[in-house]
Amino acid sequence: MFANIPTYWCAKCDDITQFSLKVKEPPQFTFAIRKAMDDASGPVIPYETNYCDFCCKNCGQPVRVKYDEHEFAMSSYRYLPKAVYLYEFAL
Repeated sequence: MFANIPTYWCAKCDDITQFSLKVKEPPQFTFAIRKAMDDASGPVIPYETNYCDFCCKNCGQPVRVKYDEHEFAMSSYRYLPKAVYLYEFAL
């Protein structure tokens, strides 16, 4: 389950990035990056699954975290990580 401030450890640069589950479209994601992430992660299911996009604060690696949303009480949710998608730039 995600903590109040979720974090991501980047295997590429060995740094930790804090991110927000509310960010959907970071400005540094181009159309090509967003399309590749959408193709890889598939559609979300309203009120069941969602995703957030961000970049590693150190190396800039584009990341998408897909997660399950679980309402355990009225307007109280748990967010459970489901998958992490990384965008690799072609050289």
